[in-house]
Amino acid sequence: MTERDGSPNLGTEHHMTTPSPRTGLFLAILGTVALTTAFVVLPTITAPAAHPHPVTPTMSSFTVQSALAEAPTVSPEEGRTAKDSPSPDGDGDGSPGTRTGDRDTTRTGDGDVTSTRDGDGDGDRDTTRAGAGTGETETRLAALVERAPVAEFTLLGVTWDAGSTPAGTTVSARVREHGTWQAWQSLSIIDDGGPDRDDPERSSRTGTDPLFTEGADGFQVRISSATGSSPEGLRVDVIDAGRSEADELSVQTAATASAAPSVVTRKQWGADERLRKPTGLNSTVKALVLHHTAGSNSYSSAAAFTQVRGIYAYHTLSLGWSDIAYNLLVDRFGRIYEGRAGSLVSAVRGAHAGGFNSYTYGISVMGNYDVAKPPPAAVSGIKQAVAWKAARYGLAAKAKTTLTSAGGGTARWPAGTTVTVPTIMGHITVGQTACPGRYLIPYLPAIRDAAGTGRTSTTTRTRTTSSTRTRTTTTPTTTVGSPGTGKPPSSFTLAGSGYGHGVGMSQYGARAQATKGRGAKRILAAYYTGTSVTAVRDTQIIRVQVLGGVSSAVLSSDSLSGSSGGRFRAAVGGTVLTGTDGDRLTVTPTSTGLRAVVRRASGSSRSAAGSTVTVRWQGTRHYGGGATVMTVGGSGGVYRHGRLELTRVRGKVNVVARMRLHDEYLYGIDEMPSSWPGAALRAQATAARTNAVLAVRKGVQASCDCHLTDNVGDQRFTGWVKEGEGGTGANWGARWTKAVRDSSSATRGVGYVVSYRGTPVPAYWFSSSGGRTENSEDVWSTALPHTRSIADSWSLTSANPNRSWTKVVSQKVMATAFGLPDVVSLRLTRTKDGGSVRTVVATSSTGRTARLSGRQLRTALGLRSAWVSVTESPSDHGWKTRSRSASAAG
Repeated sequence: MTERDGSPNLGTEHHMTTPSPRTGLFLAILGTVALTTAFVVLPTITAPAAHPHPVTPTMSSFTVQSALAEAPTVSPEEGRTAKDSPSPDGDGDGSPGTRTGDRDTTRTGDGDVTSTRDGDGDGDRDTTRAGAGTGETETRLAALVERAPVAEFTLLGVTWDAGSTPAGTTVSARVREHGTWQAWQSLSIIDDGGPDRDDPERSSRTGTDPLFTEGADGFQVRISSATGSSPEGLRVDVIDAGRSEADELSVQTAATASAAPSVVTRKQWGADERLRKPTGLNSTVKALVLHHTAGSNSYSSAAAFTQVRGIYAYHTLSLGWSDIAYNLLVDRFGRIYEGRAGSLVSAVRGAHAGGFNSYTYGISVMGNYDVAKPPPAAVSGIKQAVAWKAARYGLAAKAKTTLTSAGGGTARWPAGTTVTVPTIMGHITVGQTACPGRYLIPYLPAIRDAAGTGRTSTTTRTRTTSSTRTRTTTTPTTTVGSPGTGKPPSSFTLAGSGYGHGVGMSQYGARAQATKGRGAKRILAAYYTGTSVTAVRDTQIIRVQVLGGVSSAVLSSDSLSGSSGGRFRAAVGGTVLTGTDGDRLTVTPTSTGLRAVVRRASGSSRSAAGSTVTVRWQGTRHYGGGATVMTVGGSGGVYRHGRLELTRVRGKVNVVARMRLHDEYLYGIDEMPSSWPGAALRAQATAARTNAVLAVRKGVQASCDCHLTDNVGDQRFTGWVKEGEGGTGANWGARWTKAVRDSSSATRGVGYVVSYRGTPVPAYWFSSSGGRTENSEDVWSTALPHTRSIADSWSLTSANPNRSWTKVVSQKVMATAFGLPDVVSLRLTRTKDGGSVRTVVATSSTGRTARLSGRQLRTALGLRSAWVSVTESPSDHGWKTRSRSASAAG
């Protein structure tokens, strides 16, 4: 199994983007609206080409005057007839801005599954009924706003008067780019962001997250609500953030801390400082909050600068806030941007987490990570930003802190409530929101790991120029430096190879072998000594903890099949609570059990209490209907199969997914990129099945009411995130599920496992080795016959980004790790077979010594593996690495 320290699970190779499940149904047309136009155009500031200068945005505002008047149709110059143009629903004829003449009624209460179009041409009604038969009101389209052509713009947002939002309000939009109408996109309402309720910065406007474009010249917006009424003061703003020849040409290092990464300053991204107003300061920072901006995930390098300017303009001009909401931003290329003015040097209070802006610092990633996984470069940038600010404010990466809610918006707690939260967290922790997105949330443990001591590491990549691969084998004992030779060195440079504990199967090694044509059985036999692949029954039910030890769990459903899915049922004692897309199920502990509340999008709610809560949803073996997935806030996955069982464990809410091992569980194992060769995937599936079968045989653990957890301590299980994984030109999830099927026999109800002398044995794996794997007893003290050290030159191929790395460790960090006043020499003793560091003895200038095991050293210094050597020390101290080595062809 994988590591507890958050080894990368090969994320450095995982470059696919993955769409999230389609959420809900778009509403059809009830009526159209008329528009008036207001232009806010500020004079453009010019500067010499290729030099950073302020770029002033242009904003056009379209005010909705009447929900009964006809909107103008598309201008004839568009060159398309009504018959050629898609309808606003994308599923019929009729040009944008005209009614389709269809009636569309959808019932979403339990037992109602119809979705019809009468095609009679009367065109006067469009409703969606939530919870039919329960007395709830219908949801109606309130407004359809259309405008084309307009001046080219790069961002669209919808705003209205704060406090006038009708119940059940939803907003969606689409734009015309390069003469083509793009797909409709849902725009989240930002009530969960913005300034705190009593902050002087609080504005009289609220609205949606922005929608980014690549230069659109037309838009459509539709607003729906339970009553069919629109918010007051409804306005559509389109912003052209402008371009600059200086975009992406230079990056300035912010000299605010010794570990500061490179930062794109406000001057460099072209902030027009006339747009902002003064903002408040926090006396300190107690927590870092991670966000995403929503919008495009495919913007170009230069367009990232345009997006930052667009967000700045939208927050100040459209929403009336004092400055851009976030303290820092990170783009998909890993670049860090200065957000709110002063954030590089001060604890500037942001407007990123309404109710919890005091004593927090907001870092937002540019993109929508509710629909796609963040690129590795973006994750790297996040880690740098978080580590930098954690060090700046002395935050322990894995600690917790207390904050007091200011209330308002959709803050999870009312004003005055004191809560305990992680020092590094996603916005979802304090706000009723999906931010920072279901695909970014699972990276939080690794982000916290990277913060570690609050310092960023320096990494140097090396390149092999010879066609012959060489492996250096160090003698068992190496000494660097000498006691009593003068002033201790200021730093130590460590060189290493590989990533992980080193026991069992090297995943990069498996990839390299598969690339060379080796099959899954041969790969497994190479890494698990003396084993064979045998078939065992694997149709048992497995229990997987997906969330535990929390004070509340929030669940919601998403339909994958339009109107025929999306419904769920929660059985609490003798009561069944029902819900559908847009509804939330919140479960909290009581003194004797659990309390469950379903809050519908319309604003109504229903609750029940009992010892357990069992949740079933459509499209499973337990509940018929269209394909549906369930999301559990704070967990690392999205769940398509089985059912969820919630219990009270040690006074906290515990969430367990109960499903069939053979396919429902294994389809969701997320331990290897689906883009890798089939043989490597089949080897991974076989190893994962082996561990699952052994866990079920061992029985349910009382501590989690489960057989396995969903993290890397056992096996990373993300459910539909893995199974439904998609990307440009490829269905990645299908490749993984095929590997699961190919390593089993559905007709016989058996799957293949790793066995030693006919008995399944634990199949450990890790990312990559330093040239040899490890004996289990050299890492964990227990000797297992099937985990013997083997030569693993396969891990050292160029495809492995961890085949060679370096890290500079300061004198202070090294001395702290050993608990010494300083360190003047290190003596490394290596494992006999695997070659990693077994023990390290440090000596101080006073003659004191201290010892760490290789694993302890790795944890204390944040190293990728224990295959490490001290390669150099500052020459001004006269230090030399005293190490004998021999080279051997790998």
